[in-house]
Amino acid sequence: MYDLIIKNIKIYDGSGGESFIADVGIKGDKIAKIGVINSKLQTPNSELRGEGLCLSPGFVDIHSHSDYYLLIDPLAQSKVRQGVTTEVGGNCGYSASPIFGSPLLERGKSYKEQFGLDLNWTDIKGYSEKIEENGISLNYCQLIGHNTIRASVMGVVDREPSLVEMKKMEKIIEEAMDEGAVGMSVGFAYTPSCFAKKDEVANLCKIVAKRGGIFTTHIRSEGRTLIESIEEVIDIARVSGVRLQ
Repeated sequence: MYDLIIKNIKIYDGSGGESFIADVGIKGDKIAKIGVINSKLQTPNSELRGEGLCLSPGFVDIHSHSDYYLLIDPLAQSKVRQGVTTEVGGNCGYSASPIFGSPLLERGKSYKEQFGLDLNWTDIKGYSEKIEENGISLNYCQLIGHNTIRASVMGVVDREPSLVEMKKMEKIIEEAMDEGAVGMSVGFAYTPSCFAKKDEVANLCKIVAKRGGIFTTHIRSEGRTLIESIEEVIDIARVSGVRLQ
């Protein structure tokens, strides 16, 4: 017996093939059958009519900024009502972790005053535990924000990192990837990553590449230097061996 049967619904299965009409039988949290289901014989606990509706796998939002808002609104209704079931956060160099120093103090004050949210973590592990403890309605994975870690280590300054600062950022990337981050993002259009040279980011991307991660970018310019901005991130990917998005 199925817990739920959806009758006569148009299915887009994500394979790229044509849609088709079928019944869907669900047991627990798994799809048990797609095809023709005689609901009179199955006597499900619940049955939905699917005429005029469509069914598909959940959508993946690869460019999300829900990092803190998933803790403020764990149901994420603005996403799930659009069919999004997985989000990738930490984009454009801005991530909820790793974070410490002045960025943590500034954001902590702001989110506490506005939403009553305590930012009581500094690393990916602590942030992930907070998400798990709070509970959210969708799947979530996080990128390491270069802007966030640069500001945490160096502050918002227009200079190259010292050897000590560079080693510290490298260690942060290593630990964050080992704790479950899926890659690193950079927002070259924003402070303080707008002050970062190509070599700095490429060296960090080498660590990401070794751990199978991805590198996502908000390029420096979408105007007169658009081509140069695209070439910059392609060069970073080529030098470091990281996958680029």
